[in-house]
Amino acid sequence: MQAIMEESIRRNALREGKAYIQPIEIWATAKKLVPPTYREGFDEIYTVTMNKDNTFTIQPTSHEI
Repeated sequence: MQAIMEESIRRNALREGKAYIQPIEIWATAKKLVPPTYREGFDEIYTVTMNKDNTFTIQPTSHEI
């Protein structure tokens, strides 16, 4: 999922208690994420983006050359 970090942090700020995550933890986790590749054996890979109205757009990614 392609999450815009600022949006992720904004949404996280609305959480309370154990659901709230420190922003530094969000950044640290984002740095570890690696997009999947077709070379790993996936038949299909999709890109998911969140829209401003909190819905999602799902699109297939093109095959790598």
